[in-house]
Amino acid sequence: MDIYKFNPTFPENRVKMEKMLDIVVVTRKFQVTLTKEVRNRLEIKEGDKIVFVEKDGEIVIRKC
Repeated sequence: MDIYKFNPTFPENRVKMEKMLDIVVVTRKFQVTLTKEVRNRLEIKEGDKIVFVEKDGEIVIRKC
């Protein structure tokens, strides 16, 4: 599913394109499952660590 949007805060008023990879559901214990698409893109395997980083008012997930 591709969703693209205009980001007016991008330097020099250029268009910043974003691609939504997936939508997941938060469980009652506040857990989420990383989908296969996300795991493949970040090359995440069992036992790997990920980090949540705040950047420009958004939360970014990165592999450590």
